Amino acid sequence: MTKNPVVVFRNNNKPTGNIAVTKKWAKTDGTEITDLKQLPGSIYLQLQRKAKDSLDATWEAVDYSGNISSLKNWVEVTPKYSGSSYVWSYTFTNLEQYVNSAAEAKVPWIYRVMEVNADGNVIASGETYTVDGKTYRVTYSMDASAGTATDPTKTDIELAAFATADVKQPTVNMTVTNTYLEELNLKITKKGKNTTDELLPDVQFKLEKKNPDGTWFEPVGSSQSTDDKGIATFTKLGQGTYRLRETKAADGYNLLGDSILIEINESNQVTWKMEKETDDHWESITPITIEGNNVIPLTIYNTKQLILPATGGSGFGLVTMGGIALMAQAILMGTYFTLQCRKGDDKLRKKR
Repeated sequence: MTKNPVVVFRNNNKPTGNIAVTKKWAKTDGTEITDLKQLPGSIYLQLQRKAKDSLDATWEAVDYSGNISSLKNWVEVTPKYSGSSYVWSYTFTNLEQYVNSAAEAKVPWIYRVMEVNADGNVIASGETYTVDGKTYRVTYSMDASAGTATDPTKTDIELAAFATADVKQPTVNMTVTNTYLEELNLKITKKGKNTTDELLPDVQFKLEKKNPDGTWFEPVGSSQSTDDKGIATFTKLGQGTYRLRETKAADGYNLLGDSILIEINESNQVTWKMEKETDDHWESITPITIEGNNVIPLTIYNTKQLILPATGGSGFGLVTMGGIALMAQAILMGTYFTLQCRKGDDKLRKKR
């Protein structure tokens, strides 16, 4: 009697999934940038993966069919017109869920999508890069309906975890946001206080920026002097901590005895304090737009050196009030504050 043959059917279809990426451009106030003239022509995304729970596994670029080339293992994304606007998006399709889907103990792949620059250097979440002369901060987020992770570059994307009985090929949606960090201009206006000299020309300022290690300040460009309108400007300031010092006062005026610290954070929010203040309280200020430029306006008032009668003799003596009578006042972004100059000794010269 012939036995019935046993036929074994093997399903060679590998479980796969997709990652749909949307690119957004925004200003620091959250306003979306849609004008293509303000944006680069393209951006680059790299698909990476590694085996889950493998201690020695490292992120490796996936040899994806859409990559620019074998040497440039990332895809180029350009805006496409859709409906009434341009959309920046790219979908990585048919990504394997497991390292070996035929194995009995399946090891999932975990994925991430990273933005890279033109040289293929990965831009981590929160880091910045510059393209076409503009600096952007890059952040990553995942669609809340597709998972609980807010930053998929840190928590990773496991496609197998999104598969269900009804959805065997899941699509995970994520967003890459580039926030344009506008450069700021510091506009200083120098005025006299309680004098007829409203605007003070030929006052010199030096601007310094704290180095990346935070150990000392380095000069930013060259010193600037106020013009005949009492204005001096430092341009193209990025994120960091700056120190503004007055290095030359107007004729007949006292030199400002303290420096102003100005901090521009990663969101282009600006705060300030006096360097010699023991209290580490920083006041917040909001940059304004003047003729299309983002400006931090700073108006500094200084009192004049005083000519007073000298007691005990004839004539007059020149009394230099090195801060005893001087209260240099300033207006920073509409906020009124007082800068105190360093106290010095009175010097009295009598005419004989």
